[in-house]
Amino acid sequence: MGAPGGYWGVTTAPFPPKPDSSPSPALIIAIVLAVVAGPFAADLLIAGLDGDYCEQSCPGDTPLGSALAFGPPHGLCETVAGSPSCWYVFPVAGSGDAPPPSNVTVQLVNANGTPASTPPASIGIDGPSGCVVALWNASSQRWGSPSPLIVCNGTSPESAIPDGSSIVLLPSPSDRLSLTGEGLDLELVGTGPYSGSIEQPIP
Repeated sequence: MGAPGGYWGVTTAPFPPKPDSSPSPALIIAIVLAVVAGPFAADLLIAGLDGDYCEQSCPGDTPLGSALAFGPPHGLCETVAGSPSCWYVFPVAGSGDAPPPSNVTVQLVNANGTPASTPPASIGIDGPSGCVVALWNASSQRWGSPSPLIVCNGTSPESAIPDGSSIVLLPSPSDRLSLTGEGLDLELVGTGPYSGSIEQPIP
């Protein structure tokens, strides 16, 4: 018969309930998701580093040559307002991934790929209807909006180059009137999500 107050005068109390060691449903779900998604997450990381999961936002993901192509160029020299003037027209065809002018730089290069010593007086992109999409600023090395000229409606240096456009190059009269026979190429270089370059010899 037990003594009052419990054994040896120590007040007894029921043992605390044993903690439930079984995992909670939330933990089970988290473990299953980790097991299932783990290999996919690893593949996604590796493929992302390789560029397989990149789209337009990934630097250099789209080769410029697959988005834009030169057509046969032609040159023309005429007397305008009493002064001889030459210009060269380079038709370009754009795919669904055609870049905006802001993702393309332009320059004249020699046969060995080095930039020409004297840049042209003017380079512009004309739309299919003859309006102007953008003008190249040699100082800032950027395309700008041609506000003083007949601007293509709905276009800007940030919008895709319209299919059927042309790049028009005017040589600097102070340097040489004609570039024919100089062995120069017009080179477009992709930037941002575009990589590589395309070239077209000056006719």
